[in-house]
Amino acid sequence: MTSDGRQSFNYQQRDAGYGKYQHRFSDRTSFTLYGGVVDIWNNTPKTTNPTRDQVAQHGVNYLLDGTQYLPNGNPDPYYYGLYHYHVQTDFEYAAFTSDFGNGWKVDTKAYTTRYWNKQFYQNGATLNLSTSKPSGVDKLNGYRHAGDTLVVSKDSRWGTFRTGAWYDWAYTDRYQLPSNPITQLDTPFGNFHEHFITQGFQPFAEYEWRPAPRLAITAGIKAADYKMSLNQYQDNGKTVGCLGGKTGTDPGTGAPVCIGGAQFVSHSVNYNNWLPTITARYALNPSLSAYAQFAEGSVIPPSAVFDFPGGNVLTPPKPTIAKTYQIGEVLKRRRWTLDADAYYVHFQNGYDSYTDPDTFEAVFVATGPSNTKGIEAESNIALGHGFSLYLNASVGSAKYQTGPNYPNGGLWVADTPSNMEGANLLQAQELGHRRGREASWTVLQRQRLAELHD
Repeated sequence: MTSDGRQSFNYQQRDAGYGKYQHRFSDRTSFTLYGGVVDIWNNTPKTTNPTRDQVAQHGVNYLLDGTQYLPNGNPDPYYYGLYHYHVQTDFEYAAFTSDFGNGWKVDTKAYTTRYWNKQFYQNGATLNLSTSKPSGVDKLNGYRHAGDTLVVSKDSRWGTFRTGAWYDWAYTDRYQLPSNPITQLDTPFGNFHEHFITQGFQPFAEYEWRPAPRLAITAGIKAADYKMSLNQYQDNGKTVGCLGGKTGTDPGTGAPVCIGGAQFVSHSVNYNNWLPTITARYALNPSLSAYAQFAEGSVIPPSAVFDFPGGNVLTPPKPTIAKTYQIGEVLKRRRWTLDADAYYVHFQNGYDSYTDPDTFEAVFVATGPSNTKGIEAESNIALGHGFSLYLNASVGSAKYQTGPNYPNGGLWVADTPSNMEGANLLQAQELGHRRGREASWTVLQRQRLAELHD
């Protein structure tokens, strides 16, 4: 796909493809291979949208034009050739599923995926060609994941036992370097440069007990274990600085340099949590069921917790835990549905930091827990003639917990709503002949494929 869009010089190109192969060894065993790739190029400007006055004065191509040099001979900061984006993604997996008989089943998927976003752009309305503070930006944000998910289950008269694990290995490389917007010559030291490897291993076990035909109780536990190994390289002081050296100036170019110090600083940290869950479901009748559940989840701190001068972190933060409680019902009728639930979530929340006055290293402290609670409901009603009405609404609150050690106790968590409502009128229309249905289905498949890749 190629396009220059409504805005001239905003060129875009997308190349994509996928393939899938499946082999069935028997009715109980199959093997699947899948691979998909998306490659995107564009010249989208790195700036905010223009105002109406700017468009009226300069035209619809303002912020992205084909003028390489201004009338005074200076380079045009909005020349489309100063903006380059190349984003590559791929996703592949190999899956094996088998029913060994006597209730035993296995399902495993080995996968890999890559995201590589390489950018070069002029930053702002003022073009600077100096060697000390050039206005161009050479930027990379990329990672590669590889791992496997494994589930082994055993069905019996009283229920189903499941166990397995998820292993994930990830390599990340990120940097941002000031660069000459015309020659694309980078300065020796950037705003930041880091690469790190994160490994996650999450074994689990659960049992779904069915003591009665209408009742199912599932209890399980998972160990969430993560290890992060991080290297942060010398930079111009925006993030970790010279790592023991001194900031200087290159006598030939005038660009900032580091004199002495370590090339990079390394960090290694482990995070581990045991996360339980339990759920009960009961079918009151063929149309109505009720459920109750409790679960714990965790979020590990980002690599940004090591973004301190010198890379000094005395006490890294711990993973934050969320405890969720929920009860609800699901009602399914021939022409309408109604789902409703009440929930309560306790968040440990993130951390703030301060610098230890003796060691000059960063120390992280919790900002205080918060509690989110409320009720929500949704319904879908078939009106007839292909029309259906979807409704949803929720009412709740999200506030920091009160207490003597919580200075923000009782305050609302930022950017959290007190209520939300939605209504959607949908129409499904059947085309009158086979060719029309096939054409409509092909278009729908392409749209879904495009959404998946996006």
